[in-house]
Amino acid sequence: MKVTDELNRIADEITESYDRYSRTAHLDERPLPSRETVLEVLRDLLRLLFPGYMGKGPPSRRTVKFFVRALVDSIYVRLSEEAEKALLYQGDRSPEECRSIAQESVLRLLRKIPELRRLLWLDVQAAYDGDPAAKSHEEVMLSYPCITAIATYRVAHELYESGIPLIPRMMTEWAHSETGIDIHPGAKIGERFFIDHGTGVVIGETTTIGNDVKMYQGVTLGALS
Repeated sequence: MKVTDELNRIADEITESYDRYSRTAHLDERPLPSRETVLEVLRDLLRLLFPGYMGKGPPSRRTVKFFVRALVDSIYVRLSEEAEKALLYQGDRSPEECRSIAQESVLRLLRKIPELRRLLWLDVQAAYDGDPAAKSHEEVMLSYPCITAIATYRVAHELYESGIPLIPRMMTEWAHSETGIDIHPGAKIGERFFIDHGTGVVIGETTTIGNDVKMYQGVTLGALS
């Protein structure tokens, strides 16, 4: 048998498996949110939250206004499109309503960026104050996995509260895979939150955490399945 024939046979068998295990092959007319685009947008949101600490090289003070305006415009367009896909796939609203809800939800998130930066600065300060090994705030922002996990949670929580499906979990599960810290976007977390080390921390959807809380590794908060 020629290699080309063998490859065609393999390809046909793979295609047949899409019908056999149809739930693992999304061939629907309604597109799902793109994982790659959602994560690109998340990384850009982290750049807005921590310019110079997360993402590509920092803007200068001379160019920062243009940097922020361009990034905000780009995030709005891309995230609105992905949020619209998520709402359309949910299937209980018209396309026009999905577009309107998606755009307003992303605007609401972008409006909250200054407030999220305030909350995250308090989280950074809590980590610096709560870890005797922390030498500087810069060290905390550049190297502590809890900052990435908490920042991602705070972004995803805003989308979760706006009723956007799929995307909040896509964001927090990326942070989980990067940091070992699993925070459900539906959890409610107060100010000055610090997770020391963090590996194996699980914070479930029904969890409420107040202000000035410090957690250690290997802790699960929420119902066990």
